[in-house]
Amino acid sequence: MRRTLLAVSLCLAGVGCAKAAWVEHKNNVPPDRACRIGGVESGSFVYVWDCLNNEHVVVSQFLNYFGAYRAKKEVTACGEATLTEKKELLVQDGCGEVPQKFLWNAA
Repeated sequence: MRRTLLAVSLCLAGVGCAKAAWVEHKNNVPPDRACRIGGVESGSFVYVWDCLNNEHVVVSQFLNYFGAYRAKKEVTACGEATLTEKKELLVQDGCGEVPQKFLWNAA
């Protein structure tokens, strides 16, 4: 009973019942790069399109032990970094490989 209440509470709070980023923010074009930030227990997956339809697009989604939070989409002009990119400092040494099951699914 406690687990059910916790799951329902988390779902209502937007945690644990979110759709995959590629379902919530449909896009048939695979990202130019994808990145995992954080550890095994929790972290973010970040998908970046450098210039898609004249926009720089970043979709990020935080996941942890309880499930996934809603994916967030940020758009700037091509060549400009988004707040997520600035905050997370998406550089090669801080960017881990994205597991196969979290790669962008354009289907």
